[in-house]
Amino acid sequence: MRWSVVPVVAFAAFAAVACSSPAGDSGSSSASTPPQSSPETDVVRGPAASGADAQVNIVYEKGEVSPRPGVLKLQKGQRIKINVTSDVHQNIDVAGYPDKSADVDPGDPEDIGFAPEHTGDIPVKLRESGTLLVTIKVI
Repeated sequence: MRWSVVPVVAFAAFAAVACSSPAGDSGSSSASTPPQSSPETDVVRGPAASGADAQVNIVYEKGEVSPRPGVLKLQKGQRIKINVTSDVHQNIDVAGYPDKSADVDPGDPEDIGFAPEHTGDIPVKLRESGTLLVTIKVI
């Protein structure tokens, strides 16, 4: 009788281990890997984007950017509106679009809107601090 208990206990232990991980799980835990930050979660698309195809609101305060710099994907020719608020005077620089540069001052947010004409990555930075605000990936 003692020998018949061992297979039952072994089977129960195997079943507990097999059921502890969902099918298709690669073994990585989302708790150990922080989520990648992206402005996509803070992007407004469609008619609510104030006349643009997409709009993102970015805040620069105490040397930090919120949302953290990430990649915003757009199709070539889609209109983007970037609204920047800063607690210090800065110049917004859109790489490859010198006519889209603008000053932002404390208490005076600045909007930059344009439609990318070529594919590739367009970094948007604050010139004085060299801080990346967002990278627009045009496909």
